[in-house]
Amino acid sequence: MEKIIYDGKLEAMNKIFGEYHKGELSVVCPKCQEEVIVVLDVSDIEEHQKAPGIYCPNGHFWSVFNYR
Repeated sequence: MEKIIYDGKLEAMNKIFGEYHKGELSVVCPKCQEEVIVVLDVSDIEEHQKAPGIYCPNGHFWSVFNYR
């Protein structure tokens, strides 16, 4: 499994959107190195009760997606 540190850059976002749900990618917080919560689709929204985005479980950052 590949591990990337979330940096908010376009390359990281493309990798997350393309590979995260295949189960081959681990995304971690740049500050605490904990695996982040990735919410990309309806099942993720229901599971995590969060808007689409990427969230540090320790509250260090969040990035909410606007799908318009």
